Amino acid sequence: MLNWLKNFLNPTPPLTQSAQVKSPVVDTKVSTTSKSVVKPVKSTKISKAKLGKLTKVQLEAKGRELGIEVDRRLVKAKLIDQIYKAQ
Repeated sequence: MLNWLKNFLNPTPPLTQSAQVKSPVVDTKVSTTSKSVVKPVKSTKISKAKLGKLTKVQLEAKGRELGIEVDRRLVKAKLIDQIYKAQ
């Protein structure tokens, strides 16, 4: 009974095999003739002066990017030292 009510209020004809949308064909060939060289990204050290301009919250986020967890309860200078050494 509920199915009948759903179909009555929202009539949508069922899709047939021929009416279904076909997915586009994706070309998965990899070109071996083009040579692409991936250069390693050099990690640039941020100077202590630039780190000093950041807030404690920003320093904490920068530390997380480097893979370390810093405690915001510490003095800002100690946070800067920890992050600078982790680079």
